[in-house]
Amino acid sequence: MTIIALLTDLRLLLSLLNELVWRTLAFSLDALSTSSPLQVAFLLITLLVTLFATARSMQSELNRTLDRDPDTRINPLLLELRYTLPGIALRAFIWIITLPARMLRALFNLFRSKPDTKTTPAPEPPPILVPTLGPSYLWAMLITAAIFVLSLGLTPLLRWQLDVPAHFPLWTYLAIGHRPELAPFLPLDTYPWLATLLTTSFWLFLWWTCARIVRLTHWNDLGINLIDHVRSPGTLTSWRTYFAASSLHDLDSSFKTWARWLPLAAAPLLFLSFTALAAEPYRVNPSSFALALVALTSWSLHLTLKGLYRPATLAEDTETRAPEAAPQADWLDVLDHLQTTRGLSRPPLAQPPRPLPQLDFRPISKDADALISPLLTELLPAPARLTSMQHDVLTHLSHSSFVHLAPPADTRTLALGQRSNASGSRLRHRNQLVIAPEGAGKSTLGMLAALNTALTHTRSTLFIVRDDERAHHTAEHLRNLLTPSTLRWNLRTRRIDSHLVEDLATGIIPDVLVCDLHELTTAILADVDTFRPLLTNLGLIVVDDLHAFCGPIEVHTQLVMRRLDLRLRALRQTDDIGEDLAPIFLMLATETMDNLPTFARALCGVDAAPRIFTLHPKNQNASMPGTDASETSPNPTSSPDQHLIYDLDTFTTPEGAPLSAFDIIEACETCAVPWHWRSAGDDRTHLGRATLPLREEPLHHVDDPLHARVVFIEGHATSVTRQLNALQRAGALLEPKHLPEPAPTDGIDQNNDVSSPTNPVALITIIDPIERLALDHLPPSDRLAPDLEHLDRPAPRIAPHTLASLPRPFLRPPAGELTRRHLASELTQHTTEVASLLDVFGNDIAPTLRTLARRGELLLDPRTSISQTTRTYEEKLYVRALESSINPEHATTDASLPAPVTQVEVASPQHVCLRERTTLIELGRIDAHSARFLYYPGRIFDSVHGRHIVVTYADDQAAQGAFNVGDVIVEPFLGDDRTAPIRRIHVDLVAAPHDSITPERHFLGELPVGLAHFPVQCRLHHRATRRLAPDSASIRERIYQRTDDEQPPRMRTRALGIFPNLEPDASLTLASARMLAAALRVIIPLVYRGADSAIATSLSIADDTPESDIPHDRLLASTDAIFFIDLHSDGNGASQSIERDGISLLLRLAWTLLANLSSPHPLLNAHDDWDAPLTDEDASLALQGALHWLENHIHLDNHHGAHS
Repeated sequence: MTIIALLTDLRLLLSLLNELVWRTLAFSLDALSTSSPLQVAFLLITLLVTLFATARSMQSELNRTLDRDPDTRINPLLLELRYTLPGIALRAFIWIITLPARMLRALFNLFRSKPDTKTTPAPEPPPILVPTLGPSYLWAMLITAAIFVLSLGLTPLLRWQLDVPAHFPLWTYLAIGHRPELAPFLPLDTYPWLATLLTTSFWLFLWWTCARIVRLTHWNDLGINLIDHVRSPGTLTSWRTYFAASSLHDLDSSFKTWARWLPLAAAPLLFLSFTALAAEPYRVNPSSFALALVALTSWSLHLTLKGLYRPATLAEDTETRAPEAAPQADWLDVLDHLQTTRGLSRPPLAQPPRPLPQLDFRPISKDADALISPLLTELLPAPARLTSMQHDVLTHLSHSSFVHLAPPADTRTLALGQRSNASGSRLRHRNQLVIAPEGAGKSTLGMLAALNTALTHTRSTLFIVRDDERAHHTAEHLRNLLTPSTLRWNLRTRRIDSHLVEDLATGIIPDVLVCDLHELTTAILADVDTFRPLLTNLGLIVVDDLHAFCGPIEVHTQLVMRRLDLRLRALRQTDDIGEDLAPIFLMLATETMDNLPTFARALCGVDAAPRIFTLHPKNQNASMPGTDASETSPNPTSSPDQHLIYDLDTFTTPEGAPLSAFDIIEACETCAVPWHWRSAGDDRTHLGRATLPLREEPLHHVDDPLHARVVFIEGHATSVTRQLNALQRAGALLEPKHLPEPAPTDGIDQNNDVSSPTNPVALITIIDPIERLALDHLPPSDRLAPDLEHLDRPAPRIAPHTLASLPRPFLRPPAGELTRRHLASELTQHTTEVASLLDVFGNDIAPTLRTLARRGELLLDPRTSISQTTRTYEEKLYVRALESSINPEHATTDASLPAPVTQVEVASPQHVCLRERTTLIELGRIDAHSARFLYYPGRIFDSVHGRHIVVTYADDQAAQGAFNVGDVIVEPFLGDDRTAPIRRIHVDLVAAPHDSITPERHFLGELPVGLAHFPVQCRLHHRATRRLAPDSASIRERIYQRTDDEQPPRMRTRALGIFPNLEPDASLTLASARMLAAALRVIIPLVYRGADSAIATSLSIADDTPESDIPHDRLLASTDAIFFIDLHSDGNGASQSIERDGISLLLRLAWTLLANLSSPHPLLNAHDDWDAPLTDEDASLALQGALHWLENHIHLDNHHGAHS
């Protein structure tokens, strides 16, 4: 009963308080009902000033509290309660009560004598970042506006539910209509100024409450010092993204430049609306006025509230100099650490120290003002300058982009005796191929060219990259470039999504569209009508990182770029109007292969003027040989100045044990030195450090070599050399290093110590020692093969320029099913001239077109036109296919055209997936026919997801589960082993009835070598897999053994055969042929780009006898050969490229490799496929026989270079 009585009393008390509140409100309304407009305006201004003062006081208290103690964490509820009406009243009361005590304390401090103390400098204040509270009020304004819109939407529904007329003040009666004491004031429209005061107070109260809720939901980021969390993802994201507070403590200057004028422009309009609140017969709705006042107040608070930001500053030097912080660690510290912990002696340099080149900056010249927009300087860091490469290319592109107007005239004057320089605008072609090292600003050049095209010529740009990851990175880089500048309001950069389609439908064309090759194929070219506004307005096409288009994607790239050019010419009618209307192609690449300009023209299908830009070394501050030590005074803040290039093989302990890359990485992590791992080769660069089986996640690995002090480069020898040339600016973006004062040393010793520059960057190459033997040109001495010292065989010198040009690219030709898939996408969308189709897809499509026409699935449109060159009539035939001619995916019907292309990573209609067994992650797609040849059982390989090992293949029952038939199933592998297959590939020649299968004789020496290129069918018999040690190539284990009972995989492809024993005098035995084939397996990846996954080298014997039963000294028959097999169904062009280039260079490099071998067993273990081990004596005889055969079949002239 006591609890019931208590609850009854509480209910009575609450009812009394409720009655008191309503009566107080009625009394207040009665007093305010006679208020004049001036009095209402005064009350509203007083209310706004109070809110302004409260908000500023809250921001100031937040700044002061965190400034006094940056490590404190403010209680959000306590701070919000202090700035409520009761809280403010309580604080004012406490201030009045404590005023006498504070006055007495002030007087006491004033008259108290202070002892003379020596003034000490104030300690350096800690760094701090207090965010602004302004965006919380904008958030509240948006929420309030949403509530207002919701109320407008609910009004007709409530009127219908309550059955009230349209003029009935619905919300007023719902709010106060149930109170009899407020009945005299209904409807409020009869008291317009009272209605204005009540409505405005309500919306201001609702807005203020929403702002409190927003701050409470973000208090994990608002109530603490954010100096350590400013870069963390998710920290006040809306502050940065939507409310122009990129620095969190204050607004961006580009935003404030125009935003501060908005309140000045809105205030007069708000005053006019206030005067019309009581106008007749039309008056302003009080709720609309209140919402406008809330918006203006929120905007003003957003502009005026500021947080606090104090970055960390370096202590200034004073007379009493404080102890300096420990200098930043660099490569020399890593060497000292290795010397202390491992006893490492200073390793020798593989090359002389290489100066770090600098970028040649220059301001925009006055003559280029009309060609290069001055607004681009807003995007560049101060001082706003372009590199010479960027300036020259931008000037040429802009000059060539003037179509309807004449380009600006050259205002320079030429005095007597001067000679004019060739202008970039006089290049032989409008299109350009820019070749420069990494870090030279190529990607930035592409972005600046795109933005300059939009600003100067109001034309759009299509920015094409290889894959989605690069597209995302490019779009983010471009967005980050534009966000801090005022150009973000003028330039639109987009990716392909549903919003872009909506914009194009409404006529909004992006200035820059970033897409990868897959999006270009399956989105733009598959739906040209949707993207017609963009394609019609294109002025520039940028292809970034052209060298990254390596592998089967090359086939798609050739067709896609030619299709894009065909569509653009049709839309712009360049064939009739002129070539100047066609968009300009800008291709950006790093020279990682031989003859890159020819490769680029063949890949993109457009002619372009190649422009190779080199970098020049900057002035050195370090002591160099021949300079006085006094001329190179130490600089306490020095940027990296030299590259020190090492071979990993030279890092050894005093006992002779080699150090691994993991040991050096561990030292870099211990010394906190930033390091970068680079896999050399265009088909491996994207792997990053995923190939490293590290035990712990590294803390100091950087993704960009320009920020690294130690760079590891692993891969094939020729690719590593290319990467060394490409990474000329490795470490260039490192912050200046704080160096300690150098100890006094002998000037002579310092000058002679070339290996200790002021601030070096180390480049460590990791190359297979066997590959080094093929490229070394040291005279044969102690490294000669055993039992061969009696042979007089000077090493065949390869011309240095020939080795420097490696690796060579081979372009995969489009053919077969893939061409027909692209043709299907083109034929079913557009009416195209037959001649243009033949130019793009080749003459092989002629039978397909005849079949379509014979079936009635091809619409024929003959047209007569006038030739622009001969001025004669021409008969042209335009065709378009019906949708019924396309065979749906996985359909069994017989149609003339396959389904259009849906992916660009595999150039085969039949492909399988690489999948992890447990997670089912798709690691990639490969050609189904060559999958078992490339991914043999037990193979350990690298991918972007780490190292994996092939465990099995999906069988015919896999379609019922998580795998598809033929999928390669893999598992993660954490070891450092490498593998080599033990297998036998039978190569059966497949010749047409009228084709000859007789090899052609090639005389490269005294005796001929047979050479022939055939279509072949290969049968794979996998015996086992060797697991090898990573350094010594010694066999650790023999795994995944197979028997001959299994059905061998088959693949029909093309191959180039080398027939060694065409003449009776030729005496190459089986063991020597195995040695030669193993050497050629090493050489092929050195000479040809991407050969690891494109070419297989096989010794084919026309005898099905098991390998162990064939004698090692058996001579090869005239039909036995070493084949270079294309690892792709129907061929990929690799073997054809080898036939075109010739095998002279391959045989010469094989000779050098075999001649420099100290032991043949590492070569046989890693690169011999034959399942019959050789003894030491047999291996020595085999090596001797291979060298004898090479001496008789190639010229070993020391005075002439080898030419392929």
